[in-house]
Amino acid sequence: MKRAFAVSIILALCALAPATLRAQAKFGGQVSWADDQDIGLGARVVASTPGALQLPRLDFIGSFDWFFPGGGANYYEVNGNVGYRISGVTGIAPYVGGGLNIAHRSNGTSNTELGLNLLGGLRFGIGPVVKGFSEVRLELSGGEQFVVTFGVLF
Repeated sequence: MKRAFAVSIILALCALAPATLRAQAKFGGQVSWADDQDIGLGARVVASTPGALQLPRLDFIGSFDWFFPGGGANYYEVNGNVGYRISGVTGIAPYVGGGLNIAHRSNGTSNTELGLNLLGGLRFGIGPVVKGFSEVRLELSGGEQFVVTFGVLF
C-alpha cells in the first residue's frame, strides 16, 4: 500500500508537464543529505515551460528521495516545486522557488505529512546533453529539515 501511494504521487508529479504543453522535460538521479534523515537517493524530473506561455523562465521540478535514517525506520519524500530561472549568468543557471513536500515516516507506526518548500539552486553543463545541478531546500512543516541535493539530468 505504501509503495502504491509513493508511485501514485510520482506519477502525479510527472503530470505537471503534460504533453499538450510540449514542455522540455529532463530526467535524472540525485543524492541528498538532510540534517534529520542523513543520506538519500532519488529521482528528479524538470519540465521547462515553452516561451509561448509567456512563462519562459519557469520550471516544474518533481523529485522523490528515499532516505536511510537507520534504526529500522523508513523515510521518503515527494516534492513538487516551481523554480524561477534567474537570467544574466553565463554557463550556469541559478534558480529560486518553492512548492509542496510530502514526507512519510514509518518505524512501527506510519506518519505522512504535507509541508512547504523554499529552495534555491544551480544548473550547469557537464556535456552537450548532461546537465548537473545542486540545490538547497528548506522544508517548512512536512519533512521539517534542511536538504542539500546534487545530481544529473539527461
